[in-house]
Amino acid sequence: MPSETVTLRQALRDATSIQHDKLDARVTTMDLADSDDYRAFLSMQLMARRPIEDWLSAHVTDAPPPLAELIEQDLLAMDAPLPSRLAFDLPAEADPIGACWAIAGSSMGNRAMLHYLTKSGEAEDLPTAFLSDAAMTGYWQSLRPRLEARADDSAGAILAAEAVFAAFITAAEACLPVKAAA
Repeated sequence: MPSETVTLRQALRDATSIQHDKLDARVTTMDLADSDDYRAFLSMQLMARRPIEDWLSAHVTDAPPPLAELIEQDLLAMDAPLPSRLAFDLPAEADPIGACWAIAGSSMGNRAMLHYLTKSGEAEDLPTAFLSDAAMTGYWQSLRPRLEARADDSAGAILAAEAVFAAFITAAEACLPVKAAA
């Protein structure tokens, strides 16, 4: 009986599922149609994303398109202060494709959030340059063949993806309000 082939994408998803769930649990308590929650969400995104994007653009030739400037633009449109900056680096044995996967994969959630804001009628009142940007969708499509390949050795990619999730969890803890269960 042939064994099931595990793709790099599946290996990354499986290895980071606990971190992904922890981050999702924090973000999904927010009402992005509320300007305070939306501002906190954007601050969290910028705090984590800018150093990751800077690292990727300095070390990876086919890095994801940078979106931090769009987040900054949205925050400034809301007269919000810009968050402090996290330090970010990948261990020497990490494979940056894991970081690229984590950053690019987050764009799917952004599209869902934009749809929610549009449906709620709040998108008109909130700046959505970050959520509206379509550049990451094209990048994701270009990355997919590498992600769908068989994962013979995914340890380095997993290290990189875990580092990205850790940065976002740190930023979420710094920027997102803790909401009591209803």
